[in-house]
Amino acid sequence: MLVGLFACTSGCAVDAADSDFADESAENSDESDPAIDSSEEALTFAQFLSAWRARRDASVATPADAGVSPPKDAAAPAQQDAAVTPVKDAAVAPPKDAATSTPQDASVAPPKDAAVTPPRDAAVTPPKDASTTPTTPVDAGTTPTASSKTLRIEGRRILDTCGQPFVARGVEQITGTQFSHNGTLLGLVDELVKTGSNAVRLLTQNATASEIDSILGAFGAQKVVVYISPGDRAWFKRSDIKPVLLKHEKTIIIDAFQEPTYDDVPRWVSEAKVAIADMRNAGYSAPLTVLSNQYGRDLQAAFDRGQEIVNSDPLKNTIIGWQAYWGNSGWYQSDHGLSLSQGVDKCATMPFAMQVGIDLYADGGDLMDYISVMAASQRNGIGWLWWNFWNPWDGLGNNATTDGTTAHLTPAGQIFMKSDANSIERTSKKACFR
Repeated sequence: MLVGLFACTSGCAVDAADSDFADESAENSDESDPAIDSSEEALTFAQFLSAWRARRDASVATPADAGVSPPKDAAAPAQQDAAVTPVKDAAVAPPKDAATSTPQDASVAPPKDAAVTPPRDAAVTPPKDASTTPTTPVDAGTTPTASSKTLRIEGRRILDTCGQPFVARGVEQITGTQFSHNGTLLGLVDELVKTGSNAVRLLTQNATASEIDSILGAFGAQKVVVYISPGDRAWFKRSDIKPVLLKHEKTIIIDAFQEPTYDDVPRWVSEAKVAIADMRNAGYSAPLTVLSNQYGRDLQAAFDRGQEIVNSDPLKNTIIGWQAYWGNSGWYQSDHGLSLSQGVDKCATMPFAMQVGIDLYADGGDLMDYISVMAASQRNGIGWLWWNFWNPWDGLGNNATTDGTTAHLTPAGQIFMKSDANSIERTSKKACFR
């Protein structure tokens, strides 16, 4: 998931803390992101929902490149690899951004009627035919190549600084003392390390330079790669932040372009290229990530235009991300003609590096078959990150822990971290930093 960030202080207690996407349109500014007025956010959602309902009631399918796309998720768990056929008249949950997320530069609670909090212990039992043995990667690669100063991309593989293939297995987390079980950032780091993750994505916009230095040092000592995701590219160029990131650059991946809050492929390609150029001109050599069109969900756009975006990077060191938040209602599956696991399999046929995001609930209360994605990702040597480790204000039920510690995992947390054959504990391999 990729995720954006909202301005949150220790006193925040709103659903916007579950923010999971970014408004890229504000990222060219060198100033801090202004808060978005709540009335504007609600109006945007109302306009979207009205347009979608009109299309649904008219029984007219919305083209993939239409102005407002219908939501592509919702329903009950169906742990399977086959493409899912959605019920024709099924009411589909609004996109994740409408349900519990806000743009990364916002501090606004989502519309009150945009989501229903589902039961947190639902759909966490692995399918009966789930393997008990980790799926063997078919194309992860095992032969080390030349070492480098940063992680780097070689074809479809991510390599660590020792030249060994690196396949992410980890969690995402908002950075802040209010998201730590003991109120300290190092306490948060300690619990994230205990998950066994070899990678974490940190939403860092509210952290100071000294805090970032301490956090990256602690993760680096544990051979954990950190995806840096502040929600505003201007943050990367701050005079206090940039020296710290360059100091730890061999251990990081930079989220250059987070979930775009629109469905517009040409715009996505154009803005992604700008983001890549922006980070390279700032002097960063570390791998960059670009999440796909339509809140990261548009897999076909990633297939069709991903190589073009990667080629725009002068270092050819960019990863294309797919937020596989496709609910069991089957909207996305029907639209793409692919099941989730088939989507992962196709990712492995691309000539460029791809990575996926998973969670328990996709949009609204629509469960996703994350277990099949984990199996397919392991089979194909593709990295994944879970949204999210712990958010006290979680509005969907995607938390991996009930209290911010690994001692008290949610049922889903127990599965993706420990018990499943393709869990973090059974498949995570730490990076080599040289």
